[in-house]
This record gives sequence, structure tokens and C-alpha cells, in this order.
Amino acid sequence: MLSELLKKYDLGEFKDEFESLVKKCWVGEAFKEKHETGESKAGGLPDVPADFVWPVFKGFPLEFICQIKCSDVDLCHFPEDGLLLFFVCDGCWSEKIEDKDYFRVLYIPEESSLIETSPPFVHKKRLFGLLKPRTIPKVFDEARLNLSQNISLPDPESLSPDFSKKMDLKDECEGYCEIKEEISGERFIQIGGYPHPIQYDGIAENAAKVFGVGEAKDWHMLLEVSSSPQTNMMWGDGGRLHFFSHKADIKIRKFDNVWMEFQCY
Repeated sequence: MLSELLKKYDLGEFKDEFESLVKKCWVGEAFKEKHETGESKAGGLPDVPADFVWPVFKGFPLEFICQIKCSDVDLCHFPEDGLLLFFVCDGCWSEKIEDKDYFRVLYIPEESSLIETSPPFVHKKRLFGLLKPRTIPKVFDEARLNLSQNISLPDPESLSPDFSKKMDLKDECEGYCEIKEEISGERFIQIGGYPHPIQYDGIAENAAKVFGVGEAKDWHMLLEVSSSPQTNMMWGDGGRLHFFSHKADIKIRKFDNVWMEFQCY
């Protein structure tokens, strides 16, 4: 794919620089099909053990985003087996560490016996009871995820000064952006690799700063999920959610201190 794009945009002379930047990732394409228990999917209801306790934030149950069957993903900074479940309190956005429970990442060991489980629905009054109560959490439309290996490139803002200068001297910065967009612009789900930010690239740096643990290079992207008409997910104005975890926590499958940022247009 990369070689073809370099040829298309006449950037073959930068082949070594591009190849040194590439990171492996996995992408998920949504299909409107019913999944089998324990498979990767977005929306619907999660597959969890019978004693599963649904995550809540300030008394309200979180929305279930997706589950990833880890054995479908071959990345050094990702669990080898089990399920990873992602939840969020849709409409609640905060960068305060004390509010981090408005999103959750939960690990389910592979040997667990799983059943599809509904959330403990809560009915929230609206306009002092004059309007129909809002049911929380929202259940997104279910879609099976087909995961496949792919590549990713860093955001142009994160390129080294030397490479940026070399590209700029030949007026090829636009070509770099076109190649990155062709590689990663339309992805619904991405696991690992570089983020595809809408506003700025600095999520890993923020995670390291907020938790005071390691450097940006030590934080790896667990999941990037975009707005999707197939699942009726809409993050702000066509935005994305980016989940990052420290490499040491990933290794021991501990996801209490995940960092998530939301960006939209």
C-alpha cells in the first residue's frame, strides 16, 4: 500500500523516511450482522461473566461501545487473549483525572464463561418531568467487526523537524497529508499505531502528564473509534474517541488508569 501511494504522489525519494515512521495497527470494519458470543463487535450488548458489574459514573450506567477479541489482534502492546470492553458516558467530557471514570476499559479473561448482558437502565427526568424521561444508557446498534492488519503514519505535526524541513523544501508536505489521509482517513475502529487526530496530536503526552507516569512513547493507543452511521454512534460533531494505556499496565492487563480524549470538528 505505502509503495503504491509514494508512487502515486511522486514521493519515492522519501521511501526510507516513510518506512521508518510506519507503525503496524489493526482496523475494524463494521458489518450489520449478529456476532457469535465472544467475537469482536461494536454496539449492542457486551458478552460478560454472570457476575459482571456494569460500570457507572455519578449514578448513571455507561454506554457500551465495543468489545475486542484480543486474539484477533497481533500487537506487542496489546493483550494476547481475552476480551477488552470499552464504555463511555456519552455527552460527558472532562480532562480532569478525578473524572476519569466517565470512561472505562475492562478486561475479561479468556477462560470466562460469557453471556450477553443488558445494562441496569435508569430513567432520567427531563424538564421537571414534563418531557418523556431519557433512558440511560443508550444501546448502540450492533455490528460485527472484521479486524485486519494495516499500517499507520504519524500526524504531520509530530514529524521530526529534519524530515519536515526536507519535505517543505520540496513543497511535499501536502503529499504527506494526502498519503496519511488515504491510509487512515475513513477508519471506524483502529487498534494500535498512531492516532488520527481531528484537533491536535498530543494525547499520549497528556496521558503521561496527567498520570505522572513515563513519557509519551510509553503510552500506546488501545482503541480509536470514529462516529459511525452503521452503529448510530456520534461523538460530538462527527468526532473520535482515543483510548491510551501505559505499556506496563497493558502487560499485566490492568486498565484502571486508561486515558481517553474526545476530539471533533
